[in-house]
Amino acid sequence: MKKERRLLAPFLMLLAGLIASITMYMMQYELQRMLGILLLTLVLFYIVGLVISKVIARFEAENEALLAAQEALEGEVIELDPDEDFDTEEADGAAFAAFDVAADEDIEYMDLPD
Repeated sequence: MKKERRLLAPFLMLLAGLIASITMYMMQYELQRMLGILLLTLVLFYIVGLVISKVIARFEAENEALLAAQEALEGEVIELDPDEDFDTEEADGAAFAAFDVAADEDIEYMDLPD
């Protein structure tokens, strides 16, 4: 992925230079003026390409960190002892008891951490 991102700035610069050159040639610019504008276009779009590459790299780093955190959370599994008798009715009752709300109570929403 880094190789592709590394070539983004030069590719964008050359593409913009090609478009600018063809446009200026079709509009019959003088050679001196054409070269000045082309140089400015190449430098400007190279810088734009570098900025875009940095932004993409930052987003990829954030996504990798989130995926690593998500994989770490998914990896936590609690195993039950096979010899232990597990009462599913008791577990369901305890789980739903936490969510019982009386009909006349207002439900308050809390902000949960991400």
